[in-house]
Amino acid sequence: MKNNKLTKHIYILLSVLLSVSFCISCSDDNDKKETNVNLIPNPKFDAKIYFASKLNDAPIATNASEYMPLGNFFKQANRDKLWLGIIDRADVTYSVADMFNGSVGTASQADLFSTFAFNRFNGNTHEGSMLLFPGYIKNQQSIKITDDCYIRAIDLALKGYNSEIERDVNFDVVFRTVRFSTNDQIKVFSESVFKEMKAGRLNMLMIGTVKKDLVEALKTGVASVDDDFKVAIAEGTESSDYNLFLLAYEYIWALKGTTKQTLGNIDMYELSLMW
Repeated sequence: MKNNKLTKHIYILLSVLLSVSFCISCSDDNDKKETNVNLIPNPKFDAKIYFASKLNDAPIATNASEYMPLGNFFKQANRDKLWLGIIDRADVTYSVADMFNGSVGTASQADLFSTFAFNRFNGNTHEGSMLLFPGYIKNQQSIKITDDCYIRAIDLALKGYNSEIERDVNFDVVFRTVRFSTNDQIKVFSESVFKEMKAGRLNMLMIGTVKKDLVEALKTGVASVDDDFKVAIAEGTESSDYNLFLLAYEYIWALKGTTKQTLGNIDMYELSLMW
């Protein structure tokens, strides 16, 4: 009987030691766990999101030729391991005789999948953004804030890079995008929608646009619910009609930097994320 008890204790001890060893060896690959709240985003990690926008209230393009530079850009980005691209105000216009959805042609030209992030109806126009990605998405959802503001959420695999060990990094995230243009939208978001979303801290990754004079209202609204979540404005967009922002749990995600290039009359922002 004593031998059996001793053997049982030895097995338990070995199991614990193996579990600790596994956690230590895998902690870097699994990156930030919920328990590692003392860690901050590490610049050795990098993932890029490309955001095309005029950062104003106009559609990004009105005909196929204006969309052509975007198609060429995302075609090359796809070859360079793109994981997510966003075309802001990729509006869809329609009439009895015709419909124009230029960003679908961009997705086809770049050999990418796409989903439309609807924002609002405006006469014969569906205003919103187009999300582009190279593979399938596990789930997608449209979340109403107000009649003229919706969040688009998609589950997809992030593709990043660890410069310390020179290795690609892949893991699933829930990405969200939105466009805030009124104070009422931000108020409803902060008081109800955000409270539910913030429960999934690792997956609370949102990138969108907010009207310049509403930036402080968004920051204040988020902080009033949970000041561990931060709104960061992408460098170089502060003076535009709309600012490009990141909303995330500060111990998980952060902006490393932003670079901009011009494609015709469209600005392309490369957002570099670390975690």
